[in-house]
Amino acid sequence: MREYRIAFNTLFAAILIFYFAANIASAQYWFQTGVRGSDNASFNSGASVLIQTVKPQNISYGSFGYWIGENLNNGAFLQVGYIINNQSGYYPTNCTVSLGCTGNIYIQKGQPSWFWEYFPANYNGNKFYGMLGGNDTAGANGSFNDYSFIADGNTWNIYMNEVPIGSVNLGTSSSGANPPTAFSEYADGENNSVFMPTVRFRNLMFYKGGKFYLVPEGYAYTGYGKGSETSLSNNYGVNEIGNFVDYFETGSDVPSVPSLTPLWQIGYSIKVVSDYGNISRYSNYSAYATTGISAPEYVNISNGVREKFAGWKGIGDGSYTGYSRSASISMDSNITETASWTRQYYVNATTPYGSVNGSGWYDANSTAYLSLKSSSIYVGYGSREEFVNWSNGMDSPISTLVVDGPKAIAANWALQYYINATTPYGSVNGSGWYDDGANAIVSLSKSYIQENSTFRTAFSEWSNGNSSAAFNFTVNRSIDLEAEFVLERQVGLMWEDAYGNPINVSYFYINGHKYAGDYAYLYINNSNIVSGAMYKGAYLSYNKSVEITYNTASAAIKLPVFNAAILTRSFFGTPVDANLSLSFYNGTTYNTTSGSSGTFTMHDIPYGEVYGSAKFFGTTQSINISGGQDVYLDFFTPSLIAVIILGVILIIAAGIFGKARNFQKK
Repeated sequence: MREYRIAFNTLFAAILIFYFAANIASAQYWFQTGVRGSDNASFNSGASVLIQTVKPQNISYGSFGYWIGENLNNGAFLQVGYIINNQSGYYPTNCTVSLGCTGNIYIQKGQPSWFWEYFPANYNGNKFYGMLGGNDTAGANGSFNDYSFIADGNTWNIYMNEVPIGSVNLGTSSSGANPPTAFSEYADGENNSVFMPTVRFRNLMFYKGGKFYLVPEGYAYTGYGKGSETSLSNNYGVNEIGNFVDYFETGSDVPSVPSLTPLWQIGYSIKVVSDYGNISRYSNYSAYATTGISAPEYVNISNGVREKFAGWKGIGDGSYTGYSRSASISMDSNITETASWTRQYYVNATTPYGSVNGSGWYDANSTAYLSLKSSSIYVGYGSREEFVNWSNGMDSPISTLVVDGPKAIAANWALQYYINATTPYGSVNGSGWYDDGANAIVSLSKSYIQENSTFRTAFSEWSNGNSSAAFNFTVNRSIDLEAEFVLERQVGLMWEDAYGNPINVSYFYINGHKYAGDYAYLYINNSNIVSGAMYKGAYLSYNKSVEITYNTASAAIKLPVFNAAILTRSFFGTPVDANLSLSFYNGTTYNTTSGSSGTFTMHDIPYGEVYGSAKFFGTTQSINISGGQDVYLDFFTPSLIAVIILGVILIIAAGIFGKARNFQKK
């Protein structure tokens, strides 16, 4: 407090020496009483306090002053408040270091006048630098008036009730380690018995970062100014008013407390609110203390569900609002910090083949982008796994989905085989990739190339032995198919029955090709398989090989066509005319008789196959002919029956005659 005592002594000494030299000669006491702010109010760039105006006051010697002030970090000093003098008269004002005092002002005894005063850095003189406000300028009796100063750069602006009353450049903008103080002072006193009326102070504040803050802790101060005789006790007291924070009074009737006794301590609370993370709390702190808040980055809720920290929302001076999980809080007021969170879900995208992008955590209802590195994965020669769809039905390897909950999604694949069909002529339809078990159809665009009217180059078979130019099969492996072509010659065909007699067929198959007419293209110097022919409405399976040479112009082909005869006879070998009901291989039927000759002959029957029945004189016999074999049927005839009856009669008669002769002999 040494610096404050020097400053105030100098102020009143300067004023009184200038005008009242006779009285000052015996003055020697400067009694100071008030409140010193706590260290956490230091390093400020301004201060303020509300001081009650009490007037008029009866004072016969010296003066009373009530003010707020502080030393600055470079040794300069500044204070502002009001003063009550013991004599009426003109006093100097507008006093600066460079110009001295450029004016004077009338002040009436016992009436308060505002003043502000400064001393430059490291000043040790006793001149007054500052300004007086004039007679009765400190406000109405009993009113509280705000006295303050704020640095703007190195210039300090002085205010009364937020109205500017002066400014001065003090070469710094900070108080450094010095807190503000608010004092009552009896200056230039001749004893300690002068009555000082009770004057109240409230809201001692400091200015930092563009805002005023209450001084968090106030300490009582009673002492003496610099150069004062200290043999007399300081009878002017200071004390807190009731239990009101930052509200105190000074004066003769105020009980005195030891210097540096704590009068108040401001405390603030912080309330941390969070639905997740177990970080909610309610804590108390000293004013302007620094504390921290911290939240985890993630809080797991359940499988695939979590909350992600989204930021703090702070309410109150010194609070924090932002996205940092950890932040420092200055307890400049009661503070509430609320943590906000974002619900997230996990998307687990998997694939048995290749790799997939898109797995991870997503904000609720955001969009996830899933993509496969490749939609085709080769697993062997001619085989691959091909993407089919996602397990949720999406069929594109690059897809999006709305993440409205935890997701497990898998890529589905199908095993495929490559059918590689080639041909030296024309083109092949059906080559490509097929799913395992699918049906493939392979066909040639051209099955032959005509060389001239007699010869052509024609498909013979595929490399797997299949002789059909278009065929289908079930795919269960990869296949390389090559169409093989051979030289063919047009050959005239002569169709014959089993006996070498010519017959005409409707159509026929050779080497898997269907022909109608008497000509076909056959392989040269190679087996040509006649698989069958249509004759008389019946298909004759044949499966015989025909070989020709380059010069073969025609070829005879025998078919299983036979003649057949049905012969009907009596037991005596004589012909009988039987009724015939016949069926043939081609499904036709025919009814006839064997005629008087007892013989019915059929020519060129497919397979020589006939079946049915023959009836004569109430007797029926079945007919089954195959391969052209004749069938002989014997029937009972009337003459045969008569002979049989006559024979029976003769036998009976012979028996009777024999018995009679035997009887006569006896």
